[in-house]
Amino acid sequence: MNKYFSKQKILLFFLTISIVAVFWMLAKNWAFPDAHWETRKDEKVSLEAGQALVQKFSASRDNLKQIEILFANSKIGNGAAVKVQIFSENCSELLREKSFQVSSLDSEEVLNFSFRKISDAREKVFCLKLVFEPKDQKKKAKVYIVENNNPENITLFDTQKNRVLPEKSLSMRPGYQADNWRENIQELNQRISQYKPWFLKHYFLFFIAFAFILLSIVMVVILILV
Repeated sequence: MNKYFSKQKILLFFLTISIVAVFWMLAKNWAFPDAHWETRKDEKVSLEAGQALVQKFSASRDNLKQIEILFANSKIGNGAAVKVQIFSENCSELLREKSFQVSSLDSEEVLNFSFRKISDAREKVFCLKLVFEPKDQKKKAKVYIVENNNPENITLFDTQKNRVLPEKSLSMRPGYQADNWRENIQELNQRISQYKPWFLKHYFLFFIAFAFILLSIVMVVILILV
């Protein structure tokens, strides 16, 4: 039995599983933020328990995968949840839902609501509902809203005041995937290449990145087998 279950083979097995798991999770969750949207610290709005901000927006491309939202500093206590629901244009059909359990919110980092991608999204209007559900009903979550003349910004409706906030949007940024992992890598390469010298662009960057990964794996395998 030892020749089939040696320490080296067990380590190689777990190394293989780990590499596959990392790349599978990367391919599953990879998304590219839409540069037409900005997450800025303009104006704060308090979101009360059970109330919602309803943001209508149109998708610029297919494979809508995530929504980043910038909250302001808020101490809200244990047992609170911030929930994002994505509906069809008329806000009737629930398409996706994601929530975070939080005890505080930090204005230095966005909350990334990642969900199963919506493949047929290009130029469709979606209704995003942002809801705060605290254990203590007196607590409020603070979220940033910004001036936004982007044509993809349709309307922002505040259910607490029962009014539309003209030319405003959540401080948010939609994120999209490509159709497959190869196109994801190609898009990442294109975005990185904007800020790199020629020898770190396109195929050069591909070669360096994959050579580094391959050599790292080979070195680990050699160390295990030696």
